Amino acid sequence: MYGLKHIRSWLSGARKESETLRSAPPLTSDIRASARSIVGKVRSNNEDSVVFHKPADVHEFETRGAIALVADGMGGARGGEIASQIIARLVPKCYFASREDPPTALRNALESAGRKIYRRGQREEGLEGM
Repeated sequence: MYGLKHIRSWLSGARKESETLRSAPPLTSDIRASARSIVGKVRSNNEDSVVFHKPADVHEFETRGAIALVADGMGGARGGEIASQIIARLVPKCYFASREDPPTALRNALESAGRKIYRRGQREEGLEGM
């Protein structure tokens, strides 16, 4: 961890040859999250899904981060609740299984979940257009 003396000398540019800069301290993995979603004024059920996933492995957390996701169930749309549940389940699973860089892994996870929703809407009666 940086000592105050090292920070001052580093910022002022008065670093001695014998001093070595140390790497930054590791990211903390202490994250707290909460969510609240309400039914609204029109519907009697809430179709939204909320998920927060932080890997237990510190190295994975440092390289991949965590996922916080809200999937709006599109109240009144066919299969809105099902679609939001699929997104909430598959996006973290696909993202953390991928070895692509994080932006690519997230895009691929969202596209994969979208394809799954589309196929399910095609396959099941009553979910057309989901």
